[in-house]
Amino acid sequence: MRLGSAALTSREGVRPKACLLSVGVPTLGYGHTQAAKLGQIITQARAGTFIAEDLAGCAPLLPSCTTVPVADVLALVIRRQARP
Repeated sequence: MRLGSAALTSREGVRPKACLLSVGVPTLGYGHTQAAKLGQIITQARAGTFIAEDLAGCAPLLPSCTTVPVADVLALVIRRQARP
């Protein structure tokens, strides 16, 4: 999962201050939505904790083989979880 995490964090970039996604859901860190509130500010360490928790929750959802890059799959799954 480290490879997926590294690819996703470099692709997403970190947002220490919460902002709204295009779907109207607050996000912060590396795309974390579960506990994000507008105006909230987190540390780099907390962003790392959030991404680790998010990826651990997504791991069982990934198929054992895919031709799609892992970072793309993980980004899609995390964003899909954000929808109401």
